[in-house]
Amino acid sequence: MTKVLLIEDDEPTRQVIRVNLEAAGIELVEAADGQVGIDLARTMQPDLILLDVGLPVLDGWQVARELLDDATTYRIPLVFLSARTSPADRERGFRLGARDYITKPFDPTTLASQINETLADARSALRDDPASRTSDPTV
Repeated sequence: MTKVLLIEDDEPTRQVIRVNLEAAGIELVEAADGQVGIDLARTMQPDLILLDVGLPVLDGWQVARELLDDATTYRIPLVFLSARTSPADRERGFRLGARDYITKPFDPTTLASQINETLADARSALRDDPASRTSDPTV
């Protein structure tokens, strides 16, 4: 089962996402602030992280930097889910290393398929990355 960490401070948004992802068979773990999200990502090692930009404690930009600079979480695909819709914000998200940038309002009924597509792309990129392979086939 696919496991997604949602780092989002808005409870109604979390509820809509929870209902739609669970209906699609995706396990969802939630964090309402950036620091809790980082801690959960490190311990649970989700398949993907959905990350809002406007968060308490640490904003989404700071969370992304920490997760993508951490040896235990840098390979987890990160998708921003944000009301910040400017091209500069989208570009910033991709420059930080996000796999996708979904703007609010979004269609919650298509979120599971977007997640599955992002995961397939990330897994394909990992398989194609020579740096991710080891020279010892027994490892």
